[in-house]
Amino acid sequence: MSGLPPGSSPTVSGDPRRVAEGVRRYTGRYWSAPPDPPGRVVVEIAVDRVMSLNN
Repeated sequence: MSGLPPGSSPTVSGDPRRVAEGVRRYTGRYWSAPPDPPGRVVVEIAVDRVMSLNN
């Protein structure tokens, strides 16, 4: 996927438990549930390293 930093690993999952966790996190962040299209999936990105401007 373009736009992802080197070392990150995206995964697409349709597992109902993972999708439900994605919906829960989305709702917590944006205070409303996301749209519910048919075939909803969640994209997980594993981060291998975090960089900061402030040490």
